[in-house]
Amino acid sequence: MKDSFFKKLLEKYSNGTANGAERFIVDAWYDSFDKDSKKSIPGISNMEETEMTRLRIFNKTAPQVPKQPWFRNPWMQAAALLTVISGVSLGYLQHRLQEKEVVNSQITQTYQTGRKEIKKILLKDSTVIWLNANSSIRLPTDFGTKERRLTLMGEANFEVQRDSLKPFIVDAREISIRVLGTAFNVNAYQQFQRIKVSVGHGKVQVNEGQTTLALLTKGQGLEFSKTTHQFEVKSIMSSNSTAWISGLTVLEKASFQEVQQAMLNVYGVKISTKDKKVKAYKYNITLRSNQSRENALDMLMTIVNKKYSQEEPNEIEIY
Repeated sequence: MKDSFFKKLLEKYSNGTANGAERFIVDAWYDSFDKDSKKSIPGISNMEETEMTRLRIFNKTAPQVPKQPWFRNPWMQAAALLTVISGVSLGYLQHRLQEKEVVNSQITQTYQTGRKEIKKILLKDSTVIWLNANSSIRLPTDFGTKERRLTLMGEANFEVQRDSLKPFIVDAREISIRVLGTAFNVNAYQQFQRIKVSVGHGKVQVNEGQTTLALLTKGQGLEFSKTTHQFEVKSIMSSNSTAWISGLTVLEKASFQEVQQAMLNVYGVKISTKDKKVKAYKYNITLRSNQSRENALDMLMTIVNKKYSQEEPNEIEIY
């Protein structure tokens, strides 16, 4: 394939004029970045321009069709006259339609889980979502019409089906995650100070508002601080991020808040402490759903060299 032809193909893909076969060629090239993250675009040797091209494809917008001035179009002149005659009724109808659109956009479908509950969800676009315990996702009723956007509270793993014309977007309050077709995990419990995104395969774009923070590929993760708005991209073991699906929760340098959430998710028990050292400790611990909570608590007490008491059936105090 000639370099000039490929560059024209990329331009058509970006402005939305590429046909199905042409989009397939570009999608195949884009997917090849999984195997070679330093892959260049034919005819472009500058890596910065290559990356900008990748982002442009990832964020492609619908083509803007030039509009003819209305006063040069006789049909529009006639329409303008009719608009003047029936302005009141049309205005009222438009108001009602806009009102209906606002109401419909507010209607959502919610999936949620409780303690010790993991749920598998199959969306109408064949995307598979694993929803961790004490989590929820909300989908608008028009999901998949123009875009595939949902809101996440808690933790979920996504296996997204590719659709070049309808990107998949996860809103996690402070940040959003945008993909085409990939597998990734998002940990965004409200009480945590950090949001974690990890990629199993494919590509994920992480945004804060209109600002792109990073474009992640297979084996990469991002941690975003809610308080400082700083973020860090690093290599990860994606299998650790998704182990909770099979009943294995792997915590590495975890905060006490993360341990609290994990104990609540896996065993349905709420732990607390007034001990500052226990709160400040960074935990490396693996919890198993087939392990008794007493064994898990004993293991935790060994790590911090503390004891615990049970005030209520599902409430534990560490001292």
